Amino acid sequence: MTLLSFRKNLIFLAFLSSLLYAQSATDLLQLDSMVNSPNIPHESVATSDDTTALYYNPAGIGIHPLQFGFFYGNDFIDKLQDYTVLLNAFGIAFSTQWRNGQQGYSARRYTVGLGLGGNQTFSIGTSYSWYDSKVQLINNYTQWDIGFLLRPARWLSLGAVARGVNKPSPLNQQIREKWDFGIGFRPLAMFTQSGYSPRVLGIFADPDSFTFSVDSTWYLDTNLKKMLPRYTIEYIPVRGWTAYGGWDNFSNVFFGLKVSQNLMELTGQVKLPKEKGSFFSAGVMVSKERFITESETITRSLVIPLDIKYIETKQEGFLFLNENITFYEILAAIRQAAKDPQIASIILKGRSFSGGWGQAEELRSALTQFKLESGKAVYAFLESGGNKEYYIASVADVISMPPAGSLEVSGLKADTYYVKSLLDKLGIKAEFVHIGNYKTAPESFTRDNPSEYQKEQMLEILTDLSNEMKRAILFNRKTLTTEDLQKIQEKALFTASEAEKYHLIDKVQYWEDVKAMALQGKLLDIAWSVDLSTYIKTKFYDDTWGSKPVVAIVVLEGEIVDGDYSGPGLFSAHTIASERTAKLIRSLRDNPSVNAVVIRINSPGGSGLASDIIWKEIRLLKEEKPVVISIGDVAASGGYYIAMGGDDIFVNHNSITGSIGVFGGKFSLKGLYEWLGINKHTFKTGQKAAIFSEAEDFTPEEKALLQEHLKQFYALFIDRVSRNRTNLTREAVEQNAQGRVYTGHSAKQRGMVDHYGGLLIALDMAMVKAGVDPANVEIQMYPRNTALGGLLDGSSSMLLPNLVRQAIRIMSTSEKLKDDKILFLMPYELNIH
Repeated sequence: MTLLSFRKNLIFLAFLSSLLYAQSATDLLQLDSMVNSPNIPHESVATSDDTTALYYNPAGIGIHPLQFGFFYGNDFIDKLQDYTVLLNAFGIAFSTQWRNGQQGYSARRYTVGLGLGGNQTFSIGTSYSWYDSKVQLINNYTQWDIGFLLRPARWLSLGAVARGVNKPSPLNQQIREKWDFGIGFRPLAMFTQSGYSPRVLGIFADPDSFTFSVDSTWYLDTNLKKMLPRYTIEYIPVRGWTAYGGWDNFSNVFFGLKVSQNLMELTGQVKLPKEKGSFFSAGVMVSKERFITESETITRSLVIPLDIKYIETKQEGFLFLNENITFYEILAAIRQAAKDPQIASIILKGRSFSGGWGQAEELRSALTQFKLESGKAVYAFLESGGNKEYYIASVADVISMPPAGSLEVSGLKADTYYVKSLLDKLGIKAEFVHIGNYKTAPESFTRDNPSEYQKEQMLEILTDLSNEMKRAILFNRKTLTTEDLQKIQEKALFTASEAEKYHLIDKVQYWEDVKAMALQGKLLDIAWSVDLSTYIKTKFYDDTWGSKPVVAIVVLEGEIVDGDYSGPGLFSAHTIASERTAKLIRSLRDNPSVNAVVIRINSPGGSGLASDIIWKEIRLLKEEKPVVISIGDVAASGGYYIAMGGDDIFVNHNSITGSIGVFGGKFSLKGLYEWLGINKHTFKTGQKAAIFSEAEDFTPEEKALLQEHLKQFYALFIDRVSRNRTNLTREAVEQNAQGRVYTGHSAKQRGMVDHYGGLLIALDMAMVKAGVDPANVEIQMYPRNTALGGLLDGSSSMLLPNLVRQAIRIMSTSEKLKDDKILFLMPYELNIH
């Protein structure tokens, strides 16, 4: 080979090598563009927690349960167009991205991700991407990212993502390893947490409406000082509209807008100036959670059935059984509906309300507040009804009944049964001693008719409840006068047409007519209504950071008993077990995330020992954090006793409370045994060892001994009340005692409780005492029973005749007296109609 030929070959090889290098460099540039610019709306590493988190920070994948997104992006400089589909389902995400570049540089990018943690405090996630492309360098590229998200406070979010931890090197081309860091800051939320209201700043009302974030990328082969920041500002002027923008050190500026409606969010973004790498991106995201907006294109009516069970205690799902709806959730849904632009009105529908008079008042008050706060209408459709149903429905703007409906608006009544003669025939003698003239619980067994004390307190209770019912009806039914209502109660029974004639209702019409009335002014008959259970289960899109402070609601419902079992009994829906309740209250006291506790009581009392144990635990809890008491239908005797452990006590006008007294004794079966021919002999080493034997009557000495014993427990009860009711002297407490039962109205007048109001008002007070923002709080309900127990609840006993239920009460009381010699108990069968 000549020297000339060698030089020609060398030049050719050099030229070919330069071509290959140029091609390789071009491929690398295209790879960098393909990998590092997803062409979807910009998010900070610290703030990304929707479907785009799969690309920006996989730690945010699991924060929102179910989302679907589609985005289009066009990079005008890199000539790169994208069509991206993303799916995020309960912490697992997948996306497909069609990337069409210039000069045939196209690829399909697949990404899968997993987010762990799923909360707004701390989460970790990972994503893995691979490509399908005709360009070999891109086709061989894979990338594994790991992200972290820490939100220690409502105003601060920290994010970090390690990119390419698998050290990708397609075709031996080493890709630079890097970390992306981000910090998000919400100054208004910080002011709120410090006790300052952001409303002082004028247009800024929502603490989470303003977000400032800074991001930067660190290449591991460079100095940290070379990290260049990127800034983003996000502002929500009204709910449903989000404007954002940002810039970096290369003078790249971008602007974007997000518009939310119902379950959908639309996004558009542009990046300027063009010579610095401008692009346009737009997309839509559909979420399982409803976006909170200021206005809605479609409005609906919330239908609240009167016929459902208004249960206080939460029951968890079990197999095919769903969670129940609690009374608190119903009240909270009504409060939420007042602020929800999608809810245009509320419709009450049904014929029979299962709750007591206290719950009826709370439901009515919630509906009244709904009207006052929102200016929205409330309609009522009564198929039939009595005093309680009409009391609730009278809050409505329009009351309707079908032509065949019937209505009973009469005076109130309460039935009590007296079975002394029956027990005498059976040879059973009820031997009870009570402290307090009005402690009439044993009278059902010891008398054939009510005592004068029982007549007095029952008449006062009925009068108070009747006056509240009349006051409420006359306040809303402006066409009625006191004289009209008196005549109505004398007539008592009304057909639908008669009810309209007497101005008790407004229209005689069918359900379809009520629907048409609710649809007035609406163009579309599409999903015109939403039922209560569906609305309660609706999840709203929550974009707050950090863990929320917790306020616990502890529901104490049923008779108070010793021991650990508090599930349903054979003839009662719930019991309040001392050991289990004490353990629960101790756990709330030791839980630092619980800021305050609301004790919701619906109990006629029970065991004196169990009542005192629970009182002590509530008292200890009160020393650590605010404890607010909410009395539901009844908190009497032992129920009132445990209420003395808390701070403020809230009561409804229609609640039943008081009954500061005690009784004890036994059922002597001596006559029954003699009649049956049963002889029982008791061996004993002490003279009083068989004092509570059912085979013998009390001797006068034993009865006197029991009387003195009960006086000590009565004094203890008085002492517990005096320590709590600091506004009353001990003499005033004793005057209010004597076992007398009061309505909430009378109890408030006598200083036995602090405030009128239901569970929601008590909850508001607890949040104020704890310094908790009502807009950023988690409500936790205790205890949580299994739904299986609901199949065996005491509601089945309501199907039994009253006299049979009274017989069951005899057996139940007899069983209690075997173990609990002292009872703080009022008559549980106080059914007022």
